[in-house]
Amino acid sequence: MKKSRRLKKKRYQDIFFYSILTLLVLGFSAFLIISNVKIYKKRRELQAQIERLKEEIQAIEKKNQELSAGIENVSDKEYLEKVAREKFLLKEEGEEVIVISPPEEQTEEPQPEKENFFERILEKLKSLLF
Repeated sequence: MKKSRRLKKKRYQDIFFYSILTLLVLGFSAFLIISNVKIYKKRRELQAQIERLKEEIQAIEKKNQELSAGIENVSDKEYLEKVAREKFLLKEEGEEVIVISPPEEQTEEPQPEKENFFERILEKLKSLLF
């Protein structure tokens, strides 16, 4: 009789131990899966950021090339003459400079808002009552 009680008690202990062990393993597995998902999301964000930065680098490099070409043009006498004529309105002897100014802005007077049907009816009722 005592042996069967001990066996039953031991079985319950074993069941309890394996249940706790199973819960711990499941909890640890869930923790690993959640961590993996978070890392995956962070990696996608960083990849997108890398792509944006690469595009920005390409745009800056293109602008740098354009500026380098502009620096080369500065030493060219024809380019300097062109810039002087456009920006500073310089001219050579015997030439005339023509300046075209933009047309003057015409100010429009605000037109009174048209009253809708219901507002006209209300005005008529007010005039009749008062």
